Amino acid sequence: MVTYLLAPICLPAELEDEILLWAAILAPKAALELTLVSRRVHSIINPLIYNTVVLDSSARHVINLGRVQKFLRTLTMKPAAFFERTVKSLCITCAVGADVAMQVLAVCSGVRDLACWVKFDDREAIVPLLHRMPLRSLNIELGTFNTVLSPLCRARGAEGEGEPVTVRQAAVSSCSWATTLRHLELVYWDAPPALADLRALPALTQVNLFWGKDGPYPEAISTAIESCAQLELLRVLVYDPENEMDNGELHEDNRVRRCVPASPAVKMWTNYLDGTAPGCWTT
Repeated sequence: MVTYLLAPICLPAELEDEILLWAAILAPKAALELTLVSRRVHSIINPLIYNTVVLDSSARHVINLGRVQKFLRTLTMKPAAFFERTVKSLCITCAVGADVAMQVLAVCSGVRDLACWVKFDDREAIVPLLHRMPLRSLNIELGTFNTVLSPLCRARGAEGEGEPVTVRQAAVSSCSWATTLRHLELVYWDAPPALADLRALPALTQVNLFWGKDGPYPEAISTAIESCAQLELLRVLVYDPENEMDNGELHEDNRVRRCVPASPAVKMWTNYLDGTAPGCWTT
C-alpha cells in the first residue's frame, strides 16, 4: 500500500486572518475558544469579541450580572487604548449603576453606537466623556441628552449674538459627533423636560421618541420636525398597543409614525447593529 503525504497548504497571512475572523463571526460562542489556539489567533479575534458590549446587571439576569463583573475585571487587565480601539458599540442599561457606567464610558472612548439608559445624578460629568466619542447613533434618556447637547446649543446662540468665531468653534470642536450623528432615540423618564432644539445636529435623519405611559408630547414632535433639516423619519414609540391614535393624530407631517416596540429595547438595538428587523432605526 502506497501512502502519499500531502504537503501542508500555506495560505497568505491576510487570507488566514479573514478565515479566522469569519469563523468567529459565524460561530460567536466558539470565538473565546479560538483565542486559545495561539497568540496570533488571539490577537486577531480578541478585538472582535469586544466590538459590541452589552452591560445589563439586572438582578433577574444572573448571567448578565456575571458578564458585567467580568467585563469590569477585564477593564483593569488591559490598557485603555485596547478598549478605545476595539469597543465600537456599547449598551449600558438602567440596571447598571451610574458609577459603573462612568467607569466604562471613561475608557471606551471610541464608541460609534451608544445606548446608555442610566440615571446620572451628575449629568454634567458625562458631557466630556460622550463628546469625545465619534458617535453615529445615540440612544439615551432625554434629560441627559439635553445636558450633553447644551454646549452645542449655547454655541449656536453665541453665533446669533455675534460672539467671536473662536468661541463658537471651541464649543463645537469639543464634540466629535456634532456633524455626524444620524440616528437618535430619546427615552422619557418621570416628567419629561422639553426637548432641546436639534439644529446643532444637522446630520440627523431619524429620531425616535420613546414615551412612557403618559405620552405623547406634541411639543417634542414639533421641535424635532422644525429643527431637523435632514429628517426622514420620526417614530413615536409607545407602550400601549391598545392606543388607537393613528399617525395623523400625532402630527400632520407624514414622516411621523406611531410604533409599538416589537422587541425588548436591547434586542431592538442589537438588531439595528446587525441590520436585521425589527431594529431601532431603519438602515
